[in-house]
Amino acid sequence: MSRKIYDSVCECKKNPSSISRIPEKIFQKLKTVNIITTVEEETNYYRKIKMDYFMEVFSHQKLLLTIAPTSDCNFNCPYCFEENKRPIRMSDAVIENIILFINVTNILNIYILHGMGESR
Repeated sequence: MSRKIYDSVCECKKNPSSISRIPEKIFQKLKTVNIITTVEEETNYYRKIKMDYFMEVFSHQKLLLTIAPTSDCNFNCPYCFEENKRPIRMSDAVIENIILFINVTNILNIYILHGMGESR
């Protein structure tokens, strides 16, 4: 896009009536690549983004688990707020219940985040 066209588009943003000064051929090209859109197109675009977001958030096809198998971390990060916690380890029963939960749900994708550091 040339500087002149860019400046014309920026001017349209400030002063919508200046859109009539853009040559028709350039105007059509800018519409084709969605640089110039109608209010309805903008509204539909944002509705689609919102719908996609909610479909992702409330989908039952994806599971995100954050697991902290121990609070006995040995990373010693200077910013950590967990330093004075009593060391606890995840029990075998909790591990078995996590596996059972994963097996009984109809999940297509599982993302597991491992929290905390290595056990001492």
